[in-house]
Amino acid sequence: MSSNTQELVQPGLGRGLADVARSRFLLKLLVRKELKVRYRGSVLGLLWSYVKPGVQFIVFYIALGVFLGLEKSPGIRTG
Repeated sequence: MSSNTQELVQPGLGRGLADVARSRFLLKLLVRKELKVRYRGSVLGLLWSYVKPGVQFIVFYIALGVFLGLEKSPGIRTG
């Protein structure tokens, strides 16, 4: 073995967010790469991750609320 090796540390004994802050450049590179790979073939890119849930909400609202009549649920009666 070479004398250059670091001592192994038991998992979970790091400094938590301090380690993340210290290696934020690496984190930034990894996140950027992941986003580029994920949305490579998409025309809308990152915007698609916000548009898709909105469209799904509208479709479910129309399907369940309007067609099945769940929109007009009985209100709470007082008195």
